[in-house]
Amino acid sequence: CKNNYNSEATLKQKEKGLSKILKYFEDNNIYSFDHLSKDIIIKLFNNYKNLLYMRKEIAWLLRGLFTFLYNEKITKINYSIYVPVIKRNVREHIPTVFSNQEIEKITSYMKTHNNTNIQKRNHAMLILAIRYGMRISDIKNLKFENINWEENYIGFNQVKTGNYMKLPLTNEVGNFIIDYIKNSRPSSLENYIFLRYTFPHIKISRQNNIREYIIKICQKLNIDLSNKEKIGIHCFRSTLASNMLKNEIPVNIISQILGHENTDTTS
Repeated sequence: CKNNYNSEATLKQKEKGLSKILKYFEDNNIYSFDHLSKDIIIKLFNNYKNLLYMRKEIAWLLRGLFTFLYNEKITKINYSIYVPVIKRNVREHIPTVFSNQEIEKITSYMKTHNNTNIQKRNHAMLILAIRYGMRISDIKNLKFENINWEENYIGFNQVKTGNYMKLPLTNEVGNFIIDYIKNSRPSSLENYIFLRYTFPHIKISRQNNIREYIIKICQKLNIDLSNKEKIGIHCFRSTLASNMLKNEIPVNIISQILGHENTDTTS
């Protein structure tokens, strides 16, 4: 993958996903790729029958793995022919969003279940996405200097566009962040606000853990994920934009709020 110039993020995604797949094979007493079968591969997919985005990721990972094994003559069969074809949803280009009721459930849960270190950090990150539609890249890169507590605003240069964003700091958002900083954030000389809890305590580098945390909350709240293509922190950005559109806010204003460089992206 490195030779094919995959990005560092893609490499980490593949490493984590393939580790889970290999663990599944091991748990089912499969210690050689030559012992695989069509039924075993189908059974793996059936474990995620209600999570379409996971099925797509597994299909992507397995096709790459099986093709590599066959080309390198490690296996005699190219098992990629057994990987199910995940049909493209005709609405695939429409972003995944939560309903207002689902957002209310999630935020209520965050306020009443905010006791552990992980909860305090993740909830502070999630509230930024829910209320402001901030990208995960901008949330991870927030520094103490980006928050002006005296004038109540958050100001930062977007990672994706480089454009400056200035957002009002509401009491709700501020309280989540303060609670995390005072009661949960690891002791560190890092200037980034959101840190890993494992040593060394540095800036969060991956978003998969946040995605998995969102899924856990949804499952606890019985929020149906079967009709949602991709689950992640970006869903809250799409949800905010959709709600503004429903309230007849002009696209150019929505574009400014989201920090898009042009309205075509927003549309």
